Amino acid sequence: MAQDNGAEKNENAYYATMLYVLERSPYHKACNDKQDSGEGSKGAAGDAISIRDIIAGTECTVFEFFKATTKVLELAARETWLTELVPDLQVFVDEFKQVEVKFMFIYMLHEKLRKMYQEICLGAADPSGVLAQHDTEMHTQLHNLIWTLFLAVRSKENLTDLVPGFFLLIASFHVVLISRPSSFVQVYMYML
Repeated sequence: MAQDNGAEKNENAYYATMLYVLERSPYHKACNDKQDSGEGSKGAAGDAISIRDIIAGTECTVFEFFKATTKVLELAARETWLTELVPDLQVFVDEFKQVEVKFMFIYMLHEKLRKMYQEICLGAADPSGVLAQHDTEMHTQLHNLIWTLFLAVRSKENLTDLVPGFFLLIASFHVVLISRPSSFVQVYMYML
């Protein structure tokens, strides 16, 4: 019987959750230790799989992954069936919640950047139309440069809170736009 796409996506999110939980379990660590010492089967030692790799491999969305994982961890916290797999379950749940909160901060900041960029650089707030005349590829590269600069500085300075992150995002936006050709700078300064 064929499943509808929604049920398949939901199932993929639970597969992603199980991969995430198993990847961080003591069993996985023990298997890696055996491989590293030569006791286990030959082959590449199991490097840690990132959340990004898990989500890409299971083809679920980030939101589906966080929703499914939160649901599983909440159920597991009420029951004791997962305690052998994850000995210190409450620490695991707390760490996952921190990851989820950091993701939400990053998501909100990216959405804010997208809206600011659209307003300032794609002509909505550009009465002269100077910025809107530039090609889409250049806009994509400029947006990516702002975001990459933000992520690099955020990582270097270990900024995990929303408010300092927002100010850093604005500073990154300003630095990149002010270093653009004079036509960009004129319109950007006009906006300020």
